[in-house]
Amino acid sequence: MDNIGKLSKKNIDDRYVFAEYNTTKEEMNCMNRLQIYSLHVSVLAFLTVIGVLSQLPKLDLFLFPIPFFIIFPSLFIIISRYQANMRLSGYLRIFLEKKDGFNYEKRSLKCLLIEKEPNRGKKKGLALQEMIFYLHLGFGILTIILFISKGFIPNINFWDATTNYIFIYISPLPFYCYVYKLIKEDWREIYDEYWEKVKKDEAKPKKEKK
Repeated sequence: MDNIGKLSKKNIDDRYVFAEYNTTKEEMNCMNRLQIYSLHVSVLAFLTVIGVLSQLPKLDLFLFPIPFFIIFPSLFIIISRYQANMRLSGYLRIFLEKKDGFNYEKRSLKCLLIEKEPNRGKKKGLALQEMIFYLHLGFGILTIILFISKGFIPNINFWDATTNYIFIYISPLPFYCYVYKLIKEDWREIYDEYWEKVKKDEAKPKKEKK
C-alpha cells in the first residue's frame, strides 16, 4: 500500500512539474511573439514617419526627436521581453529540468557556452538582439542624414550654431550606448545566479531563514 501511495504521489508531482513546464514554455513563446511584433510595429511606424518627413520641403529641428520617439521605446520594449525570456529560461533550468527529464534549456546553455570558448575556429554569429540593435542604429543614422540633406547644416562661419547642431545630432548616442550595454549583458548568468539563490533560500530551514 505504501509503495502505491508513493507512486501515486510521484505521478501527481510529475504532472504538476509537466504542467508548470508547459506553462513557462508557453509564456516564453508569448515573449518571443511580442518581441517580433514590437519589431514589426517599430519598423512600419519608423518608415511611415521618415516617409512623411522626407516629403516636407523643409524640416524644422523640433521635428528631429520624432523618429527617436519610435526607435528608443521599441528597443527598450524588445530588450525587456528578452530579459523576461532569460528569466523564465533560468527558472526552467534551476527548478524544473532534471537529469532524466526536460533538458532543452540546460543543453541550450551548454551550446552557448561552447560557442563562447576561445579558439573555436568559427566566429559566433550575431544574436537576434544585436541585429535588432544595429537595425535601429541604422534608423537613427538615416534620420540624421535626412535632416542634414534638408539643409540643416548651418553656415560654417557661425561656429556657435554649428556646435549646437552637432550636439543635437550626436545627442542620441548615449541612449544607443546604454541599449548596447544592456544587450551585451549576460542575462542568462544573472538570472541563473538569482534563481540559484532563491532555491537555496527555499531549502533553508524556517528557523535559519529568520
